[in-house]
Amino acid sequence: MHFWVPFTLFACVGGLLMDKVDHVPQGWSEIGSPSPSTRFKLSIALIPANKELLHKTLANISTPGHGDYGKYLNESELKTVVRPSETSTNAVLKFLEDSGIARSDFEQHGDWIDFTADVETADRMMNASFTTYREDTGRGIIIRTQQYSLPDEVARHVDMVEPTTQFPREVRPRKPGSIHSDQALQETIDQNDCNRTITPDCLRTLYNLPLASTLRNTSTHGHIGIAGFLAEYPHQKDFDMFTKKFAPYLVDVVKPRFISVDGERNHSTYTGEGEANLDVQYAAAMGYPVPIQYYYTHGLGVDEENHSLQNLTGASSELNIILLRYLRDLPKSSLPHTLSVSYGGPEKGLPNAYAHKVCDMYGELGARGVTVVFASGDYGPGLACRGKHGKRLDPIFPATCPYVTSVGGTQFINPESAGIVSSGGFSDIFPRPDWQEVEVKTYLDTLGTRLAGMYNSSGRGFPDVSAQMMNYWVVDNLQATAENSGTSASAPTVAGIVGLVNSALIGAGKSPLGFMNPFLYSVARKAFQEVDGGGSKGCSLMLEEPTVSLNATEGWDPISGIGTPDFQKLLSIAMQQQA
Repeated sequence: MHFWVPFTLFACVGGLLMDKVDHVPQGWSEIGSPSPSTRFKLSIALIPANKELLHKTLANISTPGHGDYGKYLNESELKTVVRPSETSTNAVLKFLEDSGIARSDFEQHGDWIDFTADVETADRMMNASFTTYREDTGRGIIIRTQQYSLPDEVARHVDMVEPTTQFPREVRPRKPGSIHSDQALQETIDQNDCNRTITPDCLRTLYNLPLASTLRNTSTHGHIGIAGFLAEYPHQKDFDMFTKKFAPYLVDVVKPRFISVDGERNHSTYTGEGEANLDVQYAAAMGYPVPIQYYYTHGLGVDEENHSLQNLTGASSELNIILLRYLRDLPKSSLPHTLSVSYGGPEKGLPNAYAHKVCDMYGELGARGVTVVFASGDYGPGLACRGKHGKRLDPIFPATCPYVTSVGGTQFINPESAGIVSSGGFSDIFPRPDWQEVEVKTYLDTLGTRLAGMYNSSGRGFPDVSAQMMNYWVVDNLQATAENSGTSASAPTVAGIVGLVNSALIGAGKSPLGFMNPFLYSVARKAFQEVDGGGSKGCSLMLEEPTVSLNATEGWDPISGIGTPDFQKLLSIAMQQQA
């Protein structure tokens, strides 16, 4: 399998090669060269003056028992931690000026410098060949290049430039099942049959949440955030119908707030999207009565009025980076204490510098006190499990980022079993962090030589935890959907539980959990229920490859992580960690 080499620059004609992709990712097609005069926005990520300071700071404030545990940074303090040197800033600004970029066309925002250039100038200054691509489903049009370079004296100061070689790769979560009419809902739902379908009541009982009626007058602190991409947006009417049928305690108590991160759009014509509705409905039901905010990021560079490429400024950047730059600079009062994300894509072929930058930026949210929860994926060991040198597991990013809490899936109850399509495995980009070394090493010892050579035995293991993933009742387009499945259901379930814990901690005058993985794998280990049965079978569920499987075992495993949460135990342990 081809590996990207971390932070390695290669000499080439025209400077140092910053990144190169061998082929256009599946799902995108080249549609021609843009006009040389087409203007678009690019952003340069500067290397911090002290690159390890963020990692060290995050480790200290996230490790129970450390003197700085829970002492999160405000927006000003974070900017200081990631601030580039004056030398780096001046070198990049001079590069822009020397390249003919007008002073009015660039602006510095701490460790990022944004600038607008026409295609001809961008090609020349980065030895690139920017081309127009269309997403195969028609979602959008973008400008990208398959390689770019920077002069030697500039490259040493730069992490990455975007958008360049990174194509949007978020995968829509799989949703096997059929839509039932409202009449069918009345005939088939059985609140007590949680082995067949999942409702909020099933989850609240399974994960030991208090009766909703006992929480109605509870004061709340902060809010839970839900990240939305891929032109998916929840609908208020769907939420209202869901609360009346499945979570009446939410009626007139929790009303999700919708925020457009990168520009307001007209949502009056949207009738809802299954993924967005699922995320909001279950985060609200599990996190009740904590408020919910849905952060929508559009990101794709198409002018929706006339499908033109003549105005791409601010509309063609990468989705995660748009969202992260928005969130990390929010004041404490506006920042969510918990964030749930149900999207991702294969690590394979991902630009290494991009992956590390995005992961560090999720770490920046952790340093601000935000707990970031990611769905691990819905394709078992991988989408294809193939590389240049034979079969290989296919880990999903950003779930593999060590600074997020990755959530796998389970099915059935009494006992819970690992979900058959729950993704997990070992990162090919990120090394295994110290806080999970013992747990993952124990699993690898039991795995032995089976699947040898198909995964990175020293990589970050994922997921970290898990929750139910099969057959959730969701209301979408004013219809009840009985079989919405995937870790995209597990993630908002866990986010709601963690959000309720974070709200209680803040209300008690304590800090929220923030980046919680060191906490989970140590003092909070007893707050998670073992899942030691079942597993994910085959690559892309291909039965002709039955040996390509990952099984749940006692302790950590790459399907269910350390297990499913017990809210009461998690809350009790979290309260005890801070004076």
